[in-house]
Amino acid sequence: ASVAMAALKALSSAGALSAEVLARALAHADPEVVKQALALGADREVAVDAAGALLSHARWDVRVEAARVLSVSGGPAARPLLEAAAAKEADPLAREVLVAALSALSAR
Repeated sequence: ASVAMAALKALSSAGALSAEVLARALAHADPEVVKQALALGADREVAVDAAGALLSHARWDVRVEAARVLSVSGGPAARPLLEAAAAKEADPLAREVLVAALSALSAR
């Protein structure tokens, strides 16, 4: 995971992070890699598309990062995804972030 994260950071810094590499990182088995891919690709369509599905990830911190991506770069289709995720979120902190992301999306 640390090698994948370093590679993502280096490719992003060099402006060479392709959609294909980003998509592979978003599907990585290690949640830390997934979170970094979401953060680095927040303005990319592949990350925004993946963020919707990642709202149901097993890890709360991945769900939170996915919500942040959608709050910044998501379109109108992200609203029902965030609403549904917030409604079923069991973790209070994650729910708070999901609700804030929904508010931020609505304010744009």
